[in-house]
Amino acid sequence: MTIFDYFKEAISTSTKPIVYEFGACDGYHTNELLNILRSVSKPFVYHAFEPVESLIPTIQNCCRNHTGLYALHQCAVGAKQESGKKLYQSSGQYYGSSSLRKPKKVYEFWKDMTFEETTCEVTTFDAHAQAVGLADSIIDFVWSDIQGAEIDLIKGGKEAFKRVRYFFTEFNNHELYEGQMSKQKELLKLLPDFEIIEEFYEVQADGSKELQDIILRNTKL
Repeated sequence: MTIFDYFKEAISTSTKPIVYEFGACDGYHTNELLNILRSVSKPFVYHAFEPVESLIPTIQNCCRNHTGLYALHQCAVGAKQESGKKLYQSSGQYYGSSSLRKPKKVYEFWKDMTFEETTCEVTTFDAHAQAVGLADSIIDFVWSDIQGAEIDLIKGGKEAFKRVRYFFTEFNNHELYEGQMSKQKELLKLLPDFEIIEEFYEVQADGSKELQDIILRNTKL
């Protein structure tokens, strides 16, 4: 199954799907997920987060056919609410690699990647769910592509994750960013109610496989 197949499975069993996307980047996946949601003709709630200011117009343009049907927040998600938090912002062909965590081994894989230190607003998953009235709601799907800051998302969403059914996240077995989780057992320790249902790998030029993404399911929901 592809990640989109899992997404369709998640929303098919919900009368009003609730979706969170952390790290919307250029809006490509935002647009794809919204297309799927609209195709099933159900009311839905969609919250997308992207801290890089210059990417907001790009997301809005990519999702112009869905204007008014989703909420876009120029904000990062972390372990605690902060104003003026340091953001390591990437640019050029690697514009989708910004992170709250300082780059580390990322340079070993992409030697020409560069980062600029800027600041952004940070909220937590729990705080946002509370603020928009979703603190007691089942969240059908969480999509996370936040460049090594997965641990921060989870620590700031301890209550919210109890109500998350499916969690898709970018995941790498290298510490590309400082403090990044690089072992699946670390992820499962933070999310004891979840099980990994599929791992997605990318085949390298030398034939080896590199872990790219993981999807988990809440065994309690």
